[in-house]
Amino acid sequence: MLGYSRSELLALGPQDLRSGLSKDELKIRFDEIINSDSKMGSMETSHAGKDGTRVSVEVNIRAIQSEGKKVLVAVARDITPRIHAEANLRESEQRFRATFNQAAMGLAHVSLEGCWLRVNQKLCEIVGYTEPELLRLSFQEITYSSDLPAEQELLRRLLANEIHDFSLEKRYIHKNGSPVWVNRTVSMVRGEDGAPQYLIAAVEDISRRKLIEAELLHLVNHDSL
Repeated sequence: MLGYSRSELLALGPQDLRSGLSKDELKIRFDEIINSDSKMGSMETSHAGKDGTRVSVEVNIRAIQSEGKKVLVAVARDITPRIHAEANLRESEQRFRATFNQAAMGLAHVSLEGCWLRVNQKLCEIVGYTEPELLRLSFQEITYSSDLPAEQELLRRLLANEIHDFSLEKRYIHKNGSPVWVNRTVSMVRGEDGAPQYLIAAVEDISRRKLIEAELLHLVNHDSL
């Protein structure tokens, strides 16, 4: 793991592997394990290999008595791949957060019961609520009652796995009480066992389009005189 021969490593001590802990700090940690009731402990640290490369390790330690001496048995496991995977996951999460929050369309994660779990800034702008306010509500509470039955039926089919996603035009109730026409696209996130976990909703404000449609309909059905 570290690139040393057995004889080279036997000539060194834990403090020589540049773990970031001094000899005194290591002694304190070892004494804690020796004096504990379980006689066991663990730590995550990194060691310097012979070529200077840092190796992330998880060390599980057990204190035992051997020939009248207190001995520490340490099992060190290379966790470098796990550390890299965790770093990649954090980076991916940061990218997701940035994309989610800066999207030009309203985005949300919604529980199976309809409660908002996660919302972006654009969705808050569409409905006029702050993020904390919206997270205390359900989508049913800000949807026109006459628009709910059609969406509830689509949600039922989605939960039953009859469809994979759906889109519909509906009205939200803005915080100021005015209607907001939106096109809402919904898909389901399922676990490895296929069980539904939560909904992903993309919300587009189509109020301006609806206004233009209404104006065109008026022109078609009324004499300009």
